[in-house]
Amino acid sequence: MTEMTQALERVDIEIEGMTCSACANKIEKSLNNMKGVHETTVNFAVEKATINYGPEEVSVDDFINEIRELGYDVAIDKVDFKIIGMTCSACANRIERGLKQLGGVTDVNVNFAIEKATVKYISGQVSFSDLKAVVEDLGYEVDDSDEDHDQDREKVRRKKEIKKQWTLFSIAAIGSIPFLIFLAGEILGLNTPEIFADKYFQFTISTIIQIVVGYQYYKDSYYALKNGSANMSVLIASGTTAAYLYSVANTFILDGHVFYDTAVIIFALITLGKLLEARAKGQTSEAIRKLMDLQANNARVIRDGEEVEIPVEEVQEGDLIIVKPGEKIP
Repeated sequence: MTEMTQALERVDIEIEGMTCSACANKIEKSLNNMKGVHETTVNFAVEKATINYGPEEVSVDDFINEIRELGYDVAIDKVDFKIIGMTCSACANRIERGLKQLGGVTDVNVNFAIEKATVKYISGQVSFSDLKAVVEDLGYEVDDSDEDHDQDREKVRRKKEIKKQWTLFSIAAIGSIPFLIFLAGEILGLNTPEIFADKYFQFTISTIIQIVVGYQYYKDSYYALKNGSANMSVLIASGTTAAYLYSVANTFILDGHVFYDTAVIIFALITLGKLLEARAKGQTSEAIRKLMDLQANNARVIRDGEEVEIPVEEVQEGDLIIVKPGEKIP
């Protein structure tokens, strides 16, 4: 193993806001171009970037800033817990410094008056057990009896994303109803409410959908174009905007056909796709998590003629591992 390889560190960063594999490729290419980065892989399915880098040349904060500059975000978790044993504000400052030295921690605030610590950290990079170990190594005690720190934070984010897309799809679907009724009436020769054919009514509904539902696509398009690339959001935004602006011109300036229905229905269908995608990602992550749960956390090895139990990460080449019947193989 070379000196360069030994000096490398690895970080896994969960990324929010990717809409397709092109987003993953863009992030991967940008991170790989950073000085000090040895190798980067971005997995769109699990929304995670794995980076091998030289800590003396680049930091995790640099990766976070680069990802955000590209128009995406990094999953940051926050945890609050009570600390027992602090006697003065100097104790709080000492704990803050200790926690900030832990890789993946982005912000720490320790309040001596209420004996409480608030820590923000990169999701998946730090666990509550790591934070607890640092505090206890400093000579203090962590009271986590009232907190559920083992909750699945990734699952919470998935549910939040599904809820968001469901809400946006519901708005777009409801907004599409008048247009679908009007189109059905036109095709089948049925009588429909006259207001559904009114240009100003259609303009009002379409404008609401364009702003509320279309915002996420316009935002993604802005960052994509800003960084010299185009993705699916650019295609969606340009198509719906063209139909919308053409219709606005024929409503207030010219006197021609309008296509407000095109923009609204496209947003409804595309957002339905994003909703199904969010659900599929959640199922994929759950399946991967279950596979990871099958992996053993500890291993029994023979060290100095004695059987000892150690974390699997500490198993070395040449160790004799003992696996008893029914146990997981490390």
